[in-house]
Amino acid sequence: MIVVISILGILIAIALPQYSKIITNVKKKVCDANILQLGRSLESSMIIDGIEVDDDNCSYFQSIILQYEGNICPDGGTLSYDNGKVKCGIHYDELESVEDNGEDDEGVPYL
Repeated sequence: MIVVISILGILIAIALPQYSKIITNVKKKVCDANILQLGRSLESSMIIDGIEVDDDNCSYFQSIILQYEGNICPDGGTLSYDNGKVKCGIHYDELESVEDNGEDDEGVPYL
């Protein structure tokens, strides 16, 4: 019985950090996808309404964010609009690195 409990303890000790990494990774990807969708929605709304895309459109940006009811970043990051891009205060660095090299090492390659 003690052997079974110790084996289960070892398996749990191995599985919990991996589970934590997976959850963190999923939250980053959800935030990145939501930010890209919000950015596209913002840009298309500005074009339809005839508003120039620049840094002076913070009030317009806030009105678009209200439509999403704050469900953009699962970690509760604050969003900002800078240089024509929507940024998350928590996940922005990761999003930039994915956009810069055009590759996501963890994804399935397109054939």
